[in-house]
Amino acid sequence: MKLITFILFLSLCYLGQAQDTIRTYYNTDQTQLKTVHCVQSQGTGKMYHGAFSVFYPNQSIKSSGNYSLGQLHGDYSEYSKSGTLILKCRYTNGILNGEHKSYYESGNIQERKLYINGKLQGDRKYFPDQKDATPNKIEKYQMGSKL
Repeated sequence: MKLITFILFLSLCYLGQAQDTIRTYYNTDQTQLKTVHCVQSQGTGKMYHGAFSVFYPNQSIKSSGNYSLGQLHGDYSEYSKSGTLILKCRYTNGILNGEHKSYYESGNIQERKLYINGKLQGDRKYFPDQKDATPNKIEKYQMGSKL
């Protein structure tokens, strides 16, 4: 499974026209992968551009997403050490933009909110750790300000 994830990652790097891949490791013998980032040459240096993954020391995925010219762009996800999705959100040119969901370790939704151009908008809903739960707390926001 890890090999398939890594091959998929490399494919995304090349499809995104990234010219290189940077890997960091937890250990000196380079057997415990820590991060993988696609990079693109920019002037005399390189910047993140394309898919990235961050791993726990046990090699399960910690987070993944995409960069566009050095800024987070597109879907972003975080996972617990056991592999459970704990955060799902979206960025547009480095700014939170869209639905933002966090989850309990059980996989149940914990919080749901909406960002528009980096500012909370609409209902921020909190849920108890129960399957198909209804919100137990709702806060209203308008352009980042709590109403």
